[in-house]
Amino acid sequence: MDQTKVSLRSVARALSDVVAPAVDRHNAQAQEQLRLAIDCIEFVAGRIDHLYDRERFELRQHLAMGKALLAVAGASASSEFQSLSGAVQAGQDALGRAPALPRLREAGAALAESVCAFIRAASALPEPVCAQVERTVIHASKPRIEFERSWYAPLGFNPDEADVKPLAEVLQF
Repeated sequence: MDQTKVSLRSVARALSDVVAPAVDRHNAQAQEQLRLAIDCIEFVAGRIDHLYDRERFELRQHLAMGKALLAVAGASASSEFQSLSGAVQAGQDALGRAPALPRLREAGAALAESVCAFIRAASALPEPVCAQVERTVIHASKPRIEFERSWYAPLGFNPDEADVKPLAEVLQF
């Protein structure tokens, strides 16, 4: 049985209960950094069960954007188009196999890199196509933004918490 979450929570508690009282209360920077470390450990402990789902979400998100960009640009002989097309296929293959976490991460990173290269190269496309690429990127980014807001919700950065979807709902992408 994996005890990673229990271990992380134990470390956070030890820092909070044992180390924090020993840190000079007049050293504001040390106090602040200790609190940030504890918060980070607690955040990771709270999200650890969703790491695989996060990688699958990110890969699906990159796939959706990659496919949408390929559809907008049409068949092109550019190396970026070919690279993106290959990365989309590789990402689709990886997603279909339900690989281990590192393989998902690898496929997502390769696809993200190809999407970025394609977007940079899109400026050389005719203006109407370039504008459509920009609109596609904006539209395809919405699920990612919703995900990030949900993922980081426990940190309290959202101005309107009621507006943030539950993580389980967002991961159903």
